[in-house]
Amino acid sequence: IDTIKAYEDLFIVRFGDAIKFEYCIDPSLLDISVPPLIIQPLVENATIHGIGNMENGGVIRISLDRDGDVIRVGVQDNGVGMSEETRQKILKCQSFDSDKVGHMTGIGIYNVVQRLRLFFSCEDVIDVESAPGQGTKVILKIPC
Repeated sequence: IDTIKAYEDLFIVRFGDAIKFEYCIDPSLLDISVPPLIIQPLVENATIHGIGNMENGGVIRISLDRDGDVIRVGVQDNGVGMSEETRQKILKCQSFDSDKVGHMTGIGIYNVVQRLRLFFSCEDVIDVESAPGQGTKVILKIPC
């Protein structure tokens, strides 16, 4: 979370108040063990692909909560959203056709998912909620 707040500081310097960061963090979960720099690529994706073309009003929400025996780390934006095809490619860790999606390669999210799977010896580590024009929420599922 501290790394994300430092990343936010860079965006404030660069974009002023055009992008807003919001946090909904359960402080009792701040001591969970996750691989370093696991959330930052998701925030970067939200800023570049989600709200990157918005002139103002972009919001990134970072959440940390517990749902039963899973700790959920959420990164949500109010940007352009994504197609169901793209959402499924992310969930299945499939590569992206760069001719169709511009500079998007999927390597950042792929690395996050693979690192979490290795770190926790668990396949079910991510969920993605999105639709065109509706923004995107990526949820990392950390086993307790």
